[in-house]
Amino acid sequence: MTEHTYFGLEVVNGRGVRSTDIACLPFADFWSQSVVGSTQALGHSNGEWLVYLHDWENFCELFIRTGQYRDTKDAAHSVWRYWEDDFTPKTYFGLEIIEGGLVRIADIAWLPFYEFWRDSTAQVGKGRTRNPHSQHIPLSEWEGFARSFIETGHN
Repeated sequence: MTEHTYFGLEVVNGRGVRSTDIACLPFADFWSQSVVGSTQALGHSNGEWLVYLHDWENFCELFIRTGQYRDTKDAAHSVWRYWEDDFTPKTYFGLEIIEGGLVRIADIAWLPFYEFWRDSTAQVGKGRTRNPHSQHIPLSEWEGFARSFIETGHN
């Protein structure tokens, strides 16, 4: 049986995930920024570059919790504002839960996979247009998308 980790990526030889698999995710550029200067392992049997599993999982856990990576520099566009000191309820990727159990689409728009979310959830909004600067979505809709995305890498 094949082992999988965050975003549905296959664990190779129990020690890493393929760089080429990460490159297929809708936040691949964001990931690339986070790993500048990091090491990778060369896969034994096929010669592919592997990202160490503990590095991938550490990145994913922080990304899922905050929407950021450890060295995020653009805090002005961050939906993660002082996570540890903020008592505002948060959901996946550090998004604030606002009164009424809603999530701001404007906050989702700052995430590195916004276009993927927008395109993959277009069917949810049949018959209505969404204004990413003023509208909200139900928390249950966001969390359903997020759980599926985290598990499989798609919606």
